[in-house]
Amino acid sequence: MFWLAPVKLINPSTNNYKMAKIKNKNILALATMEKFLRESGAIRVSTSAKEELKNILENYAKDISTRAIKLANHSKRKTIKSDDIKLAIK
Repeated sequence: MFWLAPVKLINPSTNNYKMAKIKNKNILALATMEKFLRESGAIRVSTSAKEELKNILENYAKDISTRAIKLANHSKRKTIKSDDIKLAIK
């Protein structure tokens, strides 16, 4: 999966030296998970509940993204369109 691949390092002697890890990058914030749960009616939300919801939503989004990319590639496109996302969910 392309988002799990580590970024290659550029020569440290150049000005473009970057070091990044995409593998462990958190995309969704725990505060956002708390907002979702509170808007759904929760009075109190534990950290473990926020983390579990975050993991589930991130995995679901990654799965949909992978399917949408395959659909776009099948159509010989590099751009992911809203129709690709809609079809990936079905």
